[in-house]
Amino acid sequence: MKTLATWCLATATVLLLQGNAWALPMAGDDKVKLYDNPGHGTSLGGTFKVDVLGNSTEVDYISFCLERYETINVSTLKSSTIYEIDSVADYATNGGGLDRGAIWEDNEPRDYVSEKTKWVFWNYIQGTLDFSSTTDSNEKANAVQYAIWVLEEEMKYGELNSYGSLYTDLYNSWFPNSTKDYSIDGIVKVLNLSDMNGKKAQSQLIGEAAPVPEPTTMLLFGTGLIGLAGMARRRQKVD
Repeated sequence: MKTLATWCLATATVLLLQGNAWALPMAGDDKVKLYDNPGHGTSLGGTFKVDVLGNSTEVDYISFCLERYETINVSTLKSSTIYEIDSVADYATNGGGLDRGAIWEDNEPRDYVSEKTKWVFWNYIQGTLDFSSTTDSNEKANAVQYAIWVLEEEMKYGELNSYGSLYTDLYNSWFPNSTKDYSIDGIVKVLNLSDMNGKKAQSQLIGEAAPVPEPTTMLLFGTGLIGLAGMARRRQKVD
């Protein structure tokens, strides 16, 4: 009767994983609007508020533009364009040309996001990114946006100085010429979007923290697992 015990363990494992699932938007099901975020930056990108329609919250995510030459319609009001979610992925499908690091995969160009891009975005939204040389929220957002564009080959590194030495200095402090751990304790994905007419829009970076199970939930889970294991042992003796 090892089959029953194995099934119990597999079922318990699935339940545990479901309890820790990422609560990200669903392609094909969810629609979003984007709004300007106060202190979002003065560049053509910067931070935006992402509202997943159909739920009770007005701001579900803070996003950054992944691509430089595509556009997204945003507003300080709730008149922004509604967008369909084409995919929630590790890559952009719109602006990542084959000459800017994209690869041809499944009949489309896919520009995979670098580990450093995920790191700088994640630490910004967590409030753990070092901005020791500025306290201005617009400059902070600009610095992150420019860094993302440089890392994703949407901007040349030399262009940073044209916006001010601050941005070069911050970039160099985040990405020194040495070995550094750029892993993150969370998840960063790309929202690939289209408007309601099917026209592709600027892809957006979003992030989600890992949910922590409540102690009561873990206690119930542990008790249930013990019960399942006991039932499996009794069933084995009877058979």
